[in-house]
Amino acid sequence: MQYDEALTFIHSLGRMGSDWRANLESLRRLCRAAGDVDALPGAVHIAGTNGKGSTAAMTACIIEEAAGEGIPVGKYISPYIERFNERISVSGADIGDTELAALTEETRRLVLESGEPMPLQFAFVTLMAFTYFKRMGCAHHVIECGMGGLSDHTNVLAAPEVCVITEVGYDHTEVLGRTLGEIAANKAGIVKPGCVCVRAAGMAPEAAAEVDKACAEAGARLVIPDLNALEGIEVSVSGTRFTYKGERYSLRLLGEHQAQNALCAIEAALALHERGKLEVTNPAHPNIYAAIRAGLARAYNPARLEILSENPLLIFDGAHNASGIAALERAIKALLPGKRLTLVCGMLADKEPELLLRDICALAERVIIVPVDSPRSADPEALCRALAPCCKAAEWRGSAGEALDDACAGADAVVSFGSLYLSSEVRAWARTAAKRRQ
Repeated sequence: MQYDEALTFIHSLGRMGSDWRANLESLRRLCRAAGDVDALPGAVHIAGTNGKGSTAAMTACIIEEAAGEGIPVGKYISPYIERFNERISVSGADIGDTELAALTEETRRLVLESGEPMPLQFAFVTLMAFTYFKRMGCAHHVIECGMGGLSDHTNVLAAPEVCVITEVGYDHTEVLGRTLGEIAANKAGIVKPGCVCVRAAGMAPEAAAEVDKACAEAGARLVIPDLNALEGIEVSVSGTRFTYKGERYSLRLLGEHQAQNALCAIEAALALHERGKLEVTNPAHPNIYAAIRAGLARAYNPARLEILSENPLLIFDGAHNASGIAALERAIKALLPGKRLTLVCGMLADKEPELLLRDICALAERVIIVPVDSPRSADPEALCRALAPCCKAAEWRGSAGEALDDACAGADAVVSFGSLYLSSEVRAWARTAAKRRQ
């Protein structure tokens, strides 16, 4: 099987099933058949509506800094931004094309020989990732849920050391539940007996109560970052700085909300260290706090307030739900005060974009709506008409590239945001524009 054939096969698999319990049990049996690959040592399992990707990136970098070279750290994320390989990495290196193709064929054969039904797409890739991590001898693992927690295919993970629940908000309500309590209860389904659970501070009471209940029922120690110990937050286009419990930290990631995500990563790393599951063996760092500082300083998560161009200033953010867009709105106010701002936005129709975008549109001189590469894309012209009363100037274009050509010619700053389906097109435009300027 060649690389393109592997991707074609993976994308041909079903995406949603009707019986998640049966699907999880089937995946557990497949994990056993593959050599108990669900028993990943030193695992941090991360769920949440927003912030879980950035928290995963920061946690993995901290662990890598503490462990040092020669100790592999596996990271499993979703979705990818530009290349499928991004979803499976070891110590910052994505799985290679040849390895991914071979692993896809090997996993396909394993399923066929097992007599189990062919898994859904996310389950199949999870099985591939866990198999790859075991083969690579990973001593630590950072595993990001795809959607939810209890019903997520990553929940075959047998015994995580630490679970993290980041911010809980409204998204995927048709699957996870209509209330914050129902959504949080599903996400808290990753909490296992004997683990430590780090819960984001400032979580809505209805959601926090469900996470706390899950910890009590599982006998898991609950850790909540101390917001009273968070001080001196400084946010600029060069990064984010803050003090937590007397230690000063710097992030490449932009926005005050990233400081909140960093607290979850810090507490997860400290919990691993206290449990004896993360020793500081890297001679570059004298203690766990130095490793945390170095890991946070280099952590990077694409498509999250990512600066793609400095002149003109172009930022992309994957905000696509209510809490994500609210965080982006706060970040724009902090990062770009007084700037003549153009927003370039592409959304999926099922996210009710005409409601989500009303407040943020008021921040910009111009708002340009574009389609995204998905059959679920919102219609740009119709969305433009719906938003016109909320905007100083609302327009639509047939592609992100066309919109960016226009927007970057006259604005002080351009912020493109919305569905992650949009990110690859925006990033490609930025690369082409940079070459033109050379």
